[in-house]
Amino acid sequence: MAFTKGQSGNPAGRPAKADKFAGQIAKAEGRIAKNLVRYIENMEALADGVFQEEMTIEGTRIVYQRPPDRQANEYLINRIMGKPTERKEITGEDGAALFPDFERTLQKTYAPDDTTTE
Repeated sequence: MAFTKGQSGNPAGRPAKADKFAGQIAKAEGRIAKNLVRYIENMEALADGVFQEEMTIEGTRIVYQRPPDRQANEYLINRIMGKPTERKEITGEDGAALFPDFERTLQKTYAPDDTTTE
């Protein structure tokens, strides 16, 4: 194929990663959706702290409380249910208006012209 000036050699472009991994993503989302109830129950248990029981090599039973760690569950739940929207307030320095002169500029721009005669 000869090179033509001004024409792309790959008009369709590079395939998107979403298309490339669509099957694997769908499979993972299916597994998460199938186990979502268990993840929510697990998250509730983790919020209170989880007691762990282990046996040492000598045969001694050790029971301790694991600190709550819910990041993995939260990620998986958000993956299916969607992450809640977060409210963000944008202000200027020290909480001042972001564009302090904006309203005055609008008034000057759209105010009736004093120089017009009727």
